[in-house]
Amino acid sequence: LDQKPDLIIGPLFSHSITAIKTMAQEAGVNVIGFSSDHSVAGNGIFLMNFRMEEQIARVIRYASKNGYARYAALIPETAYGKRALEVFRQAVTDQDRDLAAVEFYPPDSTKLVNPVKNIAHYKERRRKYTREIDFLEKLGEEDDFAQEMLDELKSVETIGDVNFDAILLPEGGAMLTTLAAWVSYYEIDPTKVKILGTGLWDDEMLFVEPQLHGGWFAAPDHTKSHEFLTRYQDIYGQRSPRLTTLAYDAVALAATLVRQEKYPDFSAEQITNPNGFSGIEELFRFRKDGLIERGLAVYEVGAKAFTVIDPAPVSFVERDKPEIMLIKTPEVGQADYLEAASHPSSPADDDRPFPYNPVQKDAAYSPDQ
Repeated sequence: LDQKPDLIIGPLFSHSITAIKTMAQEAGVNVIGFSSDHSVAGNGIFLMNFRMEEQIARVIRYASKNGYARYAALIPETAYGKRALEVFRQAVTDQDRDLAAVEFYPPDSTKLVNPVKNIAHYKERRRKYTREIDFLEKLGEEDDFAQEMLDELKSVETIGDVNFDAILLPEGGAMLTTLAAWVSYYEIDPTKVKILGTGLWDDEMLFVEPQLHGGWFAAPDHTKSHEFLTRYQDIYGQRSPRLTTLAYDAVALAATLVRQEKYPDFSAEQITNPNGFSGIEELFRFRKDGLIERGLAVYEVGAKAFTVIDPAPVSFVERDKPEIMLIKTPEVGQADYLEAASHPSSPADDDRPFPYNPVQKDAAYSPDQ
């Protein structure tokens, strides 16, 4: 701050943002950080991250429009889970749908059985199954119909459906795959129940998890980010941390603000431009409370790819020619930057690429960093 910066980019964790927040406010300098801890946002602190809240709202909205009406959720007993449940409840209410069941599970993969059994009503459905088996066996081997029914029941362990037609699993990584395995084991039928997730599902590991195939989740459009990440790996010989796209967009936003006016304007008014920006992670804008909003697509999980089943919006505003900041994607080896569609552009031969410094830690999706 002694060097009088116009904008600060890069505090990664909430404790780092908290440490500089008061000093930045006193100096009149806005901050773009990468923490997912929303409590540090506002008063000049803007958080560039992926918000689970809008991902849940988006996928519930889409599922509701497609006929799903009774919702359940398996929620981790964490601060992240508490936030997820609040948003989930509100999203279901906003769509005038029913919240059928919620079960909580501890952040321990060895303790998932009972929560899944409970939400699946497994004991009740198992009792119906055993009673039906006993009844059919008493009819004897001479009853062809009974024997046919018994043969059909050999492939299942329960009878009857659960009381919901969609279930949210706001989880990722190994915990998600373990949870999904138990969901399948306790016969929550994915042909009858749509499994929903968050941006934590944006992981190619799910391609080899058949119990999640057909599931839906919301995330930014992948087109530009995949191009960027592929280019990064080609250049540096290793996979990029997920956070690098956010860092790139933050720097690109700053470059855009420099290019828009004769004198750079990094004020909150400019940063919270309601028309938004479009970067590597596609459409986004900052709210006045410092939180980010994104234009999200809805994806379906497949065996080889994620398929867009509902595209991301191209604009936050309903107008014929929205004033969206569009990204110029240069050739491999050059830096990306944003340019304002609503302002005169610089001369065609003026690329002015800005330097990029890859971030080594990833806090983009971490619950409380």
